[in-house]
Amino acid sequence: MQLDRIEIENFKGLREVVFEATRFSCIVEENNAGKSSVLQAIVYALKQDKIPISQFYDPLRPVVFRLCFSELTDEHLRRLVEEHREKLQPLVKDCKLTLIVRGKPDEKPELKIFRLAPNKPSYREEAINEVFKGLA
Repeated sequence: MQLDRIEIENFKGLREVVFEATRFSCIVEENNAGKSSVLQAIVYALKQDKIPISQFYDPLRPVVFRLCFSELTDEHLRRLVEEHREKLQPLVKDCKLTLIVRGKPDEKPELKIFRLAPNKPSYREEAINEVFKGLA
């Protein structure tokens, strides 16, 4: 599994930042440019702990982390507790998964999974399966 991209909004000194990762990424910049903040954002996003108000760029807006993973295999999913694996497995498409973590000051952040889905109900998988039911 590889973290390809993290989008950070309203965290510490980072109002809106996108970090595109590669197999070997190196963050080099002057002091106080946000290097540690990018790494701390990854930790907060994965742990989903409450984010103290002191970590917000603007305390009136939520912090948002969007993490895009690739190369997510069944082997990676087998490491999860069965309950979590069953929830995540159908959401992994083409070995990719995007997590969105959104938090307000001193509240437990909410976690969402980003995925494309048709707006029109008749194009959704359940409706299509119903139409072709019994034809196989």
